[in-house]
Amino acid sequence: MDKIKGIFYIIGAAIIFGFIPFFAKKAFLNGFNEMTFILGRCIFATLFLYVYIKKKGIIFKASKKDKKNIFVISLIGYGSMLYILVLSYSFMPTGIATSIHFVYPLIVMVGGVVFYNERINFLKVLVLITAFVGIYFIVGYRSAGNITLLGFVLAFISGVLYAYYILVVGSGNLKKINSIELVFYVSFLNVFFFFIASLITGNFSLDITLTGYSYIIILAVFSLMGMIGFKKGLELINTVTAAILSTFEPVTSLLVGVFLLGEVLLIYHVIGSVLIICAVIFAALIEKKENDSIKSEVEGRVK
Repeated sequence: MDKIKGIFYIIGAAIIFGFIPFFAKKAFLNGFNEMTFILGRCIFATLFLYVYIKKKGIIFKASKKDKKNIFVISLIGYGSMLYILVLSYSFMPTGIATSIHFVYPLIVMVGGVVFYNERINFLKVLVLITAFVGIYFIVGYRSAGNITLLGFVLAFISGVLYAYYILVVGSGNLKKINSIELVFYVSFLNVFFFFIASLITGNFSLDITLTGYSYIIILAVFSLMGMIGFKKGLELINTVTAAILSTFEPVTSLLVGVFLLGEVLLIYHVIGSVLIICAVIFAALIEKKENDSIKSEVEGRVK
């Protein structure tokens, strides 16, 4: 039952994250740039979580060692990942950059085997390839513009950093940390990171409309739900399956674009969506089968 809950947590988080491009486009039209967009998202997420934590009387239990790890994954695994991904959009088409960024499930798979002794099999590799091909059809295929080496490297590094975040949060000591506590620290630390980064790069601006702020507030709530759901999912299923399931995000973004932004749905979008949905379903079935096998082994030993 826990595995099923974990699967739904991750897919739910992917669906929520899929709405981010919609709110991003609306926010950009109302005064936000890429840097202030992320900064505003982190500020409001931190404020909302702070109020919730105080109201519920949640006590933080992270040790000094845990806090050091949280500091690292907040700035390197999450903050830097977001900044570098956004930066890559300046050097190559957004669709191609996003496709390259989604190399992170593969890196999670390799990292899980190398550093955390996770088991891997041919079916998971096949599912991962299917998901990646589906992502390419949705966001990368027929993307217009030149692909630069710098853009490719930046997008790839963003995928590596996100894989690092997933592995540490899903397989290390931070897996035991309360999801609310972890997300609060990540959001809080990134407020400072992006505030300083926006000042250094000259992107800090308060010339934003009230409508823009309303979009960023809604986005902050969505981001919190997604991050907390993703963390809860990582507590219940292995990181490889979680990474594969999270590829459902581009499908949601596509549907949001079609139904809310009036974007055109083309045949290769449909093909990509079908491939990702198949990959997600098979990843969930593989996770359930592995869990049943582990239960059978344990029960056999007990008998």
